Amino acid sequence: MDEKILAEWKKYPEKKIVIFGAGAGGRVVLQECVKHDVRVSYFVDNGKKGEYFENIEVKDPYDLMYEEENSLLILISACRKSLCREISEQLSGMGFVAEKDFFIPQTGRNYAPLDLFDPLLGYGRKCVEEEGFAVSEGKSANAGKILVFGGSTSDPTFGNITSWVELFAEKLKAKGYDYRIYNGAVAGYCVNQELLKFLRDGLPLAPEIVITMDGFNDATQPRKEEYPFYHPYQADSLEKMFENIHRDSLDINGDIRGMTLGRKDMSERSAFYLRTLKAFHGAAEANDIKHIAFLQPNSSLEKASDFPVLDTVKDFYDKVLTEKPSFMTDASRILEEVSDAYMDYAHYSRKGNEIISEYVLKSVEKFLQKREDKE
Repeated sequence: MDEKILAEWKKYPEKKIVIFGAGAGGRVVLQECVKHDVRVSYFVDNGKKGEYFENIEVKDPYDLMYEEENSLLILISACRKSLCREISEQLSGMGFVAEKDFFIPQTGRNYAPLDLFDPLLGYGRKCVEEEGFAVSEGKSANAGKILVFGGSTSDPTFGNITSWVELFAEKLKAKGYDYRIYNGAVAGYCVNQELLKFLRDGLPLAPEIVITMDGFNDATQPRKEEYPFYHPYQADSLEKMFENIHRDSLDINGDIRGMTLGRKDMSERSAFYLRTLKAFHGAAEANDIKHIAFLQPNSSLEKASDFPVLDTVKDFYDKVLTEKPSFMTDASRILEEVSDAYMDYAHYSRKGNEIISEYVLKSVEKFLQKREDKE
């Protein structure tokens, strides 16, 4: 937890700690509080009043108004900068003061961390094992290679929850398969970033199998609709860079007169997603790599009537499934009848990830067996 917040709490230990956001980000902030013996009184959330999250009551944000003045320390747990800003504005409108009554902890601010600026992908992840990949080792030096691409639901650094990819690797070993898993998933990534990363970083690894698990980000990321390759996190990175560089000092091969985002593409999101996924599949096949694409689970949205882009996600999934390519596996409903499979509207609990890892293993195993037979 931030030293600034700890210092404030130690200065006024009688203040109630309240976390704004009862989701995956809220769980991370709660874990930080527990680690530092800081008791959380309750959560507030704009859409979950009356529920319990991590066995702690969730109240309406306006219940904060009934607390005594100067009696609260509110911790914002949203993972996106834009959401943190919206919540900050909401709290300010209610009379609370930033850096006095409410804070954005580092765990919230960096929840979907932009570790490294990447000129091709917008941002990337620094991994210890391999640049851009978290690696689960196989049983031998000659282990086969499986690559995984996706967003935060596959990202091993997201939310302090063991990802389905890590569980998948454990199950492979338990069944005697000898494969090294390269997990290249990064929070926020869409299919176009997965494709570019595969072309640049994945193909040189010469994997036998590549798995993609996506769909949700492709339906929901608040990008410029006419420039689908320009990711909002990439925009944040570039804006920060331009803020810190005098434009008149950019004198490379003459004057730089601005920035281009390429040709406008007004395709529907579903059409862009399928077209790009097919390009990914074609690149894999052309290099004798088996590509297995999964449309990721989203059944939590059936109960999320207050989710801000619910209709958008449903429409996207409906259109993708109507034109589902033969190489795609529809995993969107595999958690439909499972309780406690989700941490929030999009992200899976340990239980959910266990089910997904088992489902992926069953879908992939016939290709693994062919490899074992050859050996």
